[in-house]
Amino acid sequence: MDEITVVVADGDGAKRALFSATLDDQPDLTIVGRASSGVTAVEQILDLMPDVAVCSTDLPDADGVDTCRAVIDRAPAACIVLVAGQSELRRAYEGILAGAVSCVSLESAAHDLAAATRAANRRESMLPPPIAGQILRDMEAVGGRDAATLGRPTLTATEREVLTRLAHGEAPREIARRYDVTPRLVNVHTGYAVAKLHRALEDVQASTPALATAS
Repeated sequence: MDEITVVVADGDGAKRALFSATLDDQPDLTIVGRASSGVTAVEQILDLMPDVAVCSTDLPDADGVDTCRAVIDRAPAACIVLVAGQSELRRAYEGILAGAVSCVSLESAAHDLAAATRAANRRESMLPPPIAGQILRDMEAVGGRDAATLGRPTLTATEREVLTRLAHGEAPREIARRYDVTPRLVNVHTGYAVAKLHRALEDVQASTPALATAS
């Protein structure tokens, strides 16, 4: 079993300890750094180069989204998992656009964080329902019927089905049972959709610098 190294960043000591304990309890996950601020998180991630960084949107100086941007600007291959409360999911979606691989809701972190960390290490994605739904809407907004003609990536029928079911609140394991596949395959298709969204937005931004993401 390969070791996955992790940096955990959260401005709240109790949550930071909870996330760390949740991950450190897994034999394949090893905490190599803990940060209480965005600045410290960026420093640790760039210095330690963990396989995955788990960043809360709740950081005192620069939130998880700004932290994500700062890291991705300097280390584009970094794998970041955001943890966000329900009221912060809209902000967390900006982190997905900035390059975060996954987002876990704070309410489900105790159950989903380890799986999301492993998935991120494989460049697979796990997303809360509102973010999955927003990806569907944004892909339609930036692509539309002319996407293929313009050379922009489009969602496959499978990717669209997975995002739709995630948006309706089904967990990856439930979708996997429905189609007799593995949860990992569901996360693979979710990751493909996230990657296509990044590429589609880059293409649109290149041709329309003033692009405002649909909301």
